[in-house]
Amino acid sequence: ITASWDRTMCIHDDMDNDEGVLLRTMKGHSKDITCVANSFSLKLVATSGADGHILVWHYGLGLLEGTCKGHAQDVTQLRFMEPYPLLLSSDILGNIVVW
Repeated sequence: ITASWDRTMCIHDDMDNDEGVLLRTMKGHSKDITCVANSFSLKLVATSGADGHILVWHYGLGLLEGTCKGHAQDVTQLRFMEPYPLLLSSDILGNIVVW
């Protein structure tokens, strides 16, 4: 899983030892991606942006599952709290949100 300043997240197949094979590219942020978190048990990836939004993706299907809006500034940290279906986020102002 990679994220880039071009506002995309890419899923790669890491089974190829020579080169990672690009499986899919996902777009949805209006500003730069600031953080990425993944949950293998839930098959989800969360990305956050400088716009304060968090996008939750199903990485197997490449589908956007939902958008979390609650931060007014850049999100600086994301973490899934496995095995629970919870996502923690914090922003540049010090606010912490449990989703």
